[in-house]
Amino acid sequence: MDKQMDKQIIESAAEELRKKLEESEKQQLKIALFGQPGAGKSSLINSLVGFEATITGGKTDTTEEAEFHEWSGQNVVLVDLPGYGTKGFPANDFMESFDIESFDMFLCVFAGKFHDADTEFFRKLHRAKRVCLFVRNKLDSMWEQGKSLGDLKRYVEEDAAIQVASQVKVHFVSCKTGEGMPGLSLAIADNLDKGHADKWARAAKANSVEMLNRKTGACKTRVLIAAGLAAANGLNPVPGVDITIDYAILLNLFSEIRGVFGLDEANAKDLASKISPQQMKLYNTLLKYATKQGVPLLLKKFMKREAARRVGKYVPLVGQVIAGSVGFAITSSAGLSYMKDCHSIAEAILEHELQR
Repeated sequence: MDKQMDKQIIESAAEELRKKLEESEKQQLKIALFGQPGAGKSSLINSLVGFEATITGGKTDTTEEAEFHEWSGQNVVLVDLPGYGTKGFPANDFMESFDIESFDMFLCVFAGKFHDADTEFFRKLHRAKRVCLFVRNKLDSMWEQGKSLGDLKRYVEEDAAIQVASQVKVHFVSCKTGEGMPGLSLAIADNLDKGHADKWARAAKANSVEMLNRKTGACKTRVLIAAGLAAANGLNPVPGVDITIDYAILLNLFSEIRGVFGLDEANAKDLASKISPQQMKLYNTLLKYATKQGVPLLLKKFMKREAARRVGKYVPLVGQVIAGSVGFAITSSAGLSYMKDCHSIAEAILEHELQR
């Protein structure tokens, strides 16, 4: 069937896929964190993404201007805003100075009682119909003689409701112990539209089984589109079968998948202490497949079982011409298998971290 396909039809279908991929990559997710100095916004950013993305410190004036932290591979930006209504950043022009309308979500971060300035800023966001989550940081230090943690949490929730004049959910977290972080990360995804939620799932730390599953779901569409484009481009012959595949697209795809699951080559040295020898062997195999010489080896694994298979259910995603091709059947199966193996290694790492 591949030989009979008209070249112009294939090129047109490939161009449509290319546009889908480019549109997905261009769409930026911007999340702003606000709260008075000392609330732990920088530490929260590091905890959400799983590495030291920003400088933290004991000073209460660490954030002296808006700090932008961007993950170019996922086009996600977390912005640590300076204190609202402070001497350096008065309330009158704060909204305009930081282009508040450009953000997709806000996290109101506090570590004690609400400040009047935070309440005022939230009410402005509420009037502007912006999504805002409330995060009570430093849960590990919440203590008061004669009161249980449950009592203290209720007090915080009641105080927040009074301050913002409505019932709100407060997410209690500790950057030190990690408590509450999985729930907050999922809440962020749940309050975004589908495209932005997928971006967040790909960028955020895999701190729960549910987040791992969401990473897989968020990756799947990109895998299928990239695999379809690789099959349609057809630049490199695959040994043993009369089809050609664009290996460069698959190489980029495999690198992105490893990054989504925290399996970059830069982290390879730390993996041996977190996963079994069998899982380490699988990881090394994944690295071998992610080379120009390794891609055809991976594709050959799926040739016999996929050569006569048609993937009709993917027609709405990649189009009938591509979904009906042997090249797409092989590349999509190879890509999905690569993603599944990365998921299994990341799951083993998560189990190790939860047992500590």
